Amino acid sequence: MGVSFYVCTRCERTYPDCSSTREDCDEDRGGCGAGYCSKKCAELQRPGHDEVPTWGDIEEMPREEFEALELTCVNCRGENASDENLLAFMLKRHGVTRKQVAAEYMASRQSGTDVQSDAEGVK
Repeated sequence: MGVSFYVCTRCERTYPDCSSTREDCDEDRGGCGAGYCSKKCAELQRPGHDEVPTWGDIEEMPREEFEALELTCVNCRGENASDENLLAFMLKRHGVTRKQVAAEYMASRQSGTDVQSDAEGVK
């Protein structure tokens, strides 16, 4: 049996699929499917409710209540500035396409003037 590792949608830390602290925004419950390393990162919420049920609560729920259960996370509520969303925002703001930026980046790499991704201020 192997262990798979995932990247947290919010903090970008890696976590194993067997972690007891991992949280998923369950697509079957109306969520976006994003995975998180912890409850703190996911900030799961039930629209119109104060608390998110535990697995024990879910196991004891009547089937009708479980099927109506909806969850949302910081990603599907639009509260998380993911790299994908930031890129789309900056491309639109600067009036360029991803293809244009990629070509410019590749040209700068070939000339030796590229900026490394671990440069200060990138994260």
